[in-house]
Amino acid sequence: MTQKKIFLRIGTAYFLLTVVSLGVSYLLAFVLAAAAPRVYYRPLMTWVLSLLPMYLVGMPVCAKVMKRLPGRELFQKKMSPGNWVSAFCICICVMYAGNLLGNFISTMIGEAASRSVEFSLQEMMTTGNLAYTFVFSVLLAPVLEELFFRKILIDRAIVFGDKTAILLSGLLFGLFHGNFYQVFYAFGVGCVLAYVYIRTGKIWYSISLHMAVNFFNGFLSASLLRNLDLETLLDSLNNPLAAEQYLMENMGVLMLYVLFAMVMLVLVIIGLVKLLTSIRRLHFNPGEYSAPSQTMAGYLFGNVGMWLFIGICAVEFFISIL
Repeated sequence: MTQKKIFLRIGTAYFLLTVVSLGVSYLLAFVLAAAAPRVYYRPLMTWVLSLLPMYLVGMPVCAKVMKRLPGRELFQKKMSPGNWVSAFCICICVMYAGNLLGNFISTMIGEAASRSVEFSLQEMMTTGNLAYTFVFSVLLAPVLEELFFRKILIDRAIVFGDKTAILLSGLLFGLFHGNFYQVFYAFGVGCVLAYVYIRTGKIWYSISLHMAVNFFNGFLSASLLRNLDLETLLDSLNNPLAAEQYLMENMGVLMLYVLFAMVMLVLVIIGLVKLLTSIRRLHFNPGEYSAPSQTMAGYLFGNVGMWLFIGICAVEFFISIL
């Protein structure tokens, strides 16, 4: 099978993952809203309609297409606890940098479009049921996303070399999130997790890192933010008495959030130092189908499958703005 055909099948597989997941999700939402509105508006259904169509329908379709490509078994190597912690700190650092960029661009787009660009997942996590948030974002999502965007994908893309496999994994993972808030940090973290998987050959390392990142940045931060009425706090800043009353009533939660913010800042700094000091030590093996960067980019983007995937992701980005 030629290089172009391999990328065509990969692009087609992840296009089907995206379009089937979206189609089933919107269809189920339409049917439930019309036939069982009480069920539709339950908190659990927000998670179910957002993720289960992908897990139960989209991913099996994607896996069936991808399995037609020959996979390569990666060399397996143990990861020390110290290296795991270093990789976690790097993930946190990359995630926060991507978050800042994503928030900035989302704000710019919102101002240009004269509308507020909302992030529905963040709202689900800060206002929804904490048990659902933990199950879906900390347990289920990391396992399935690592299997599909790292193991299944990289095992078949590694023939193009480590660099191509890592960038492809990060790119598909970032675009798949379908909004400007997440695309940059998902791309960066996806590349880090891809490198970890390639160097260790064990998917459980990247799964555990993904779980830890989602727990700290998603579940834990959402758990603290849901107990803080930030709008009331901001409104009270113009009234010293109201501000004092708010601080007295919410001192415990505020202290916890400040402590959490300080811990995350320390992790970001450690991650930045680790990233800068490890860049020179990064090692990338060539692949069976290695080629110059321009030629490889032509293989990657010069096929209908990848065009379809990028196109459906662009539609998701557009919907997120609307």
